[in-house]
Amino acid sequence: AAAAAGGSGGGEKVIAERMVAEAADSSPTSDEVVLGLRGAIASVTDEIAPAVAEERELVKRAGGLAVVGTEKHESRRVDAQLRGRAGRQGDPGSSSFFLSLEDDLFRLFGADRLEGVMRGFRLNDDTPIESDIVTQALEQVQQKVEEARSSERSLMNEVDQSVVGLQRTEVYSRRRSILFLSDDDVWDALLPPWAAEVTEAIVVKQLSKPNVEYAKVVSLMQQFFPRARLPGPEEAEALAKEGKLARVLTEAALAGVEAQRSALEAVKPGLAAATARVVALQALDELWGRQLTQLDLLRETAMLTTYKTNRSPLDAYRGEAGELYRKMMEEDFPRNTVYSVMTWRPPQQGEGAAQQQ
Repeated sequence: AAAAAGGSGGGEKVIAERMVAEAADSSPTSDEVVLGLRGAIASVTDEIAPAVAEERELVKRAGGLAVVGTEKHESRRVDAQLRGRAGRQGDPGSSSFFLSLEDDLFRLFGADRLEGVMRGFRLNDDTPIESDIVTQALEQVQQKVEEARSSERSLMNEVDQSVVGLQRTEVYSRRRSILFLSDDDVWDALLPPWAAEVTEAIVVKQLSKPNVEYAKVVSLMQQFFPRARLPGPEEAEALAKEGKLARVLTEAALAGVEAQRSALEAVKPGLAAATARVVALQALDELWGRQLTQLDLLRETAMLTTYKTNRSPLDAYRGEAGELYRKMMEEDFPRNTVYSVMTWRPPQQGEGAAQQQ
């Protein structure tokens, strides 16, 4: 066993812990090390057995384990588990719970009425109140809380199946479709249509403002499509007045997409397809991770939302979760992918060698 546990590596420690776990078990084994450990454990057990028996009798004479609770849990099961620590397997033991009128459960039960009773009988703060009626009332409160928690768990389970599960299935399906696109199709399937969508979103958002800044329109397009030949701010304004700005910018963006593909292929054949696939998958993975975090936060606030509206928690959650998913797949996913692919500059041959050195 010492040989098995020797060394400073983590692997030896894991092996030693596994052997100790097997030695503590009673399953048949032919491993000499495990058998040796079992013999050592048996020897130590026999050695300390008299002391353990003596201490056991001492604890029994003292009345066993006394469990003292300073509050009641919302769940009766937790209280029962705590109470069950005393008097196990027929041993003596006791349990007592001491509560305050300021505890949460008492406030739910109606501590104000108990305080009225105390004032009526002129009881001071140190006078204990022992009553079966109070105990039963507290158990009823605990039962109501348990039922409420059970309803919440059922609701969250339904939410996970009907909302999160559906979104997860769609995301995985979309991911597989990108993963299995051929190298000949992956670029054309993703970049040109998404470039057109990004351009349209920029134009619609900027031109809908009261005071259009055409320099900002051109600047945003330049950020997404640095290889595109874009019109200047004055020309963009003139094109907007003629109703041609969206078309001209879309054509420029698509030309920039093709220029980026040519630049990637010039570095290495097949690099454009690989870049489009990898970047799209990474963007989707990152967005899905963020979506799950947002859904967790939304789940926590869904119950609060229902107090302000007449909608059920599930309907409120489903509506907001659906909007988050739509934005992720229709806006963020295309935009992030286009930006990352269009702005990526692969290292040239000399630069790559320098980086490796």
